[in-house]
Amino acid sequence: MWENLSKKEKLILLSGIFEGEGCCGFYIAGGKDRRNIELSVKMTDEDVILKFKEFFEKGFTGKAKIYQEHHKQAYRWKVTGVEALKIMNRMLPYLGKRRSENYYGMVQLIRDGGKDCHTHLLKQAKDKTSNV
Repeated sequence: MWENLSKKEKLILLSGIFEGEGCCGFYIAGGKDRRNIELSVKMTDEDVILKFKEFFEKGFTGKAKIYQEHHKQAYRWKVTGVEALKIMNRMLPYLGKRRSENYYGMVQLIRDGGKDCHTHLLKQAKDKTSNV
């Protein structure tokens, strides 16, 4: 099935999977006052996780930690920094309201966080959303 999809259809499919299984946010990067943007998807279907890396040509894939013996092995794709924002921007038309607000919030935090507009953030933004 995957091979028969157009690029747009693949993007829509992956966006839907990200909407349900993915997460995005800021994570500590090099010190308690610095944050970095990260997108990730974690699930037990390794073939689906590999499609994220294949399609976006970015990120890291690998096995996730198993927390309890009876859990199945999960796999994760993650991407950080500017590339994470670019990927989320591509998926944006196919994401729901909450994920869209997360994206605009991240953009606003970058605007407010550092004078160099780097994805490492130094402070919290006043607003949660932004008009980009």
